[in-house]
Amino acid sequence: MIYDVAKKGDAVLLGRGSQLLLNSFNCAFHVLVVGSEEKRIERVMKEMSLSREEAGKVISRSDQEKGEFIRFAFDKDWLNFRLYDLILNTDKLSLDSSVKAIIDSFQSEEIKDCARDSVNTLGKLSLQRRIESAYLEAGIQPTSLFFSVEDAESVRLYGIASSKEEKGRAENVVRKIKGVREIKNEINILPPGVGGY
Repeated sequence: MIYDVAKKGDAVLLGRGSQLLLNSFNCAFHVLVVGSEEKRIERVMKEMSLSREEAGKVISRSDQEKGEFIRFAFDKDWLNFRLYDLILNTDKLSLDSSVKAIIDSFQSEEIKDCARDSVNTLGKLSLQRRIESAYLEAGIQPTSLFFSVEDAESVRLYGIASSKEEKGRAENVVRKIKGVREIKNEINILPPGVGGY
């Protein structure tokens, strides 16, 4: 999972919506590398030993898949310049110049300063996403049972359950998630006959 990789420290994530998943973290540095179709075709022809037509198809398919994934998963346009901190045009810059620009930008004091608090925030966000997924898989509806991630290892459960079994099930789902050390189960049980249960 992207959050788990990111919370370990410096990492390079290519695609997978990381520019959207990590957009609220100031120390996540988002780069978009662009180039003209002609230059991209030439590069793919050389790197993959393909004909011009084959290289064009590879690029077209790749762009289409990226666009469809981001549109489906996030309802966003992956080429929206606002999603990125740095946009490099490889028609104008060599590979070495582009790499140097990325590294120099990433090593700025502004990026280093924000990294200190982000590890804990990423841990919490990672745990939150894992609980959401586990609840979804277990069929637990978020209409009356809720949770809050107190820190990267502690979770508070609250809301209203229709039975003791439902309350226990909500806790057991969270207990099975790797990294959870403490659960505060504050779920109330609705008395029989109240609220249509």
